[in-house]
Amino acid sequence: MEHNNPGKLPLFEKILAGGCLAALGTSVASESIFSMSIFSVTVLAIVFLFLEAWR
Repeated sequence: MEHNNPGKLPLFEKILAGGCLAALGTSVASESIFSMSIFSVTVLAIVFLFLEAWR
């Protein structure tokens, strides 16, 4: 199916592409926040163990 204006995307394709990009961005942000929270809890636990061992 050919487009009448090859430089423009139909509205449905714009909405679909925008939704895919939003879902991808949300997924990446969620994964990075989850990884950072696990990393910070691990670092806090290691610091706590070293402080207890130091005393």
